[in-house]
Amino acid sequence: KNHVSKVMTMSNMAGVMNELGQNVEALRLCREVLRIKESLFGKKHVSTAHTMFTMANSLYAHNRRQKALETYKEALSVYETMFGPEYRWAVKAKRRISTITKELKK
Repeated sequence: KNHVSKVMTMSNMAGVMNELGQNVEALRLCREVLRIKESLFGKKHVSTAHTMFTMANSLYAHNRRQKALETYKEALSVYETMFGPEYRWAVKAKRRISTITKELKK
């Protein structure tokens, strides 16, 4: 349980860092959190998907559009499998995917 609390705090910190524009540190923290969450919960868990979403935000902020696109798609797959296509995080991921897809076509 202590590990779960710690990783959730780290995950929250990564989200805040993203919001503050500290994307390099957010991305580093996301990678670490993702590794831990995958070992604790597996790749197909909503918490893992939320970390993927946060990581995709950091990648996007670094102009790593293709990697961000792949990461949003990975999160979307989990959201849709677990909760269906209308789940609010699935809808957010689809919007981001659409935006990036248009940007990459320019």
